[in-house]
Amino acid sequence: MLLHFADDNFPVNRERTVALCKKMVENNLEVNWACLSRIEFMDDLDLLKAMAHAGCREIFIGAESGSDEVLKKMKRNYTAEDEPF
Repeated sequence: MLLHFADDNFPVNRERTVALCKKMVENNLEVNWACLSRIEFMDDLDLLKAMAHAGCREIFIGAESGSDEVLKKMKRNYTAEDEPF
């Protein structure tokens, strides 16, 4: 079974994510799960380890357009140069 958290930036709220991971481990919830995030939130090795220990097997990384014109139409307040990828 694969559980998917439908939260665009699941690991952004670190405190909530760590607490949920701890509860999953404490309650022996043996499921594999996946979530969504952005690359700039994936630099916390301790958080990633906690997620993996709790069953996280996939993290889908989102990215915006590389076109300033498209970003402007999407009403983003940054340019393609600001993107971390």
